[in-house]
Amino acid sequence: MKKTILFLLALIFTSSIYSQIKIGLNAGATYSKLYGKNVYDSPGYKGFLIGASFEYYLNESLSLKTNLNYERTLLFDDISLTDKFGIIIGQVELTSNFDYLNIPIMAKYEFGNSKKFFVNGGPFL
Repeated sequence: MKKTILFLLALIFTSSIYSQIKIGLNAGATYSKLYGKNVYDSPGYKGFLIGASFEYYLNESLSLKTNLNYERTLLFDDISLTDKFGIIIGQVELTSNFDYLNIPIMAKYEFGNSKKFFVNGGPFL
């Protein structure tokens, strides 16, 4: 009996907040380039992103949105080793993985007649 009551309460609670909360999945390819001291110029870094998104509607047009994303950026590059005269003496294949956990916290404003246009903005960790 307790399980039935708890189930009904959970069903009522989730149906009452369902219209205010949106949950989704994120997936995609990434392409980035590193800059800075001691970083050589190389082709872009390819990788992937996978995560979940949570959106809470404050009113019809304004919501708070956050994601929890795991992002991996991959670097594949060939480096030529040269001697002091500039003669190539060997090749090295370089493979590196850069793993990130991204947590953006954004305000989302929807506009337009059918609410298909929106603007996001906010910080991320």
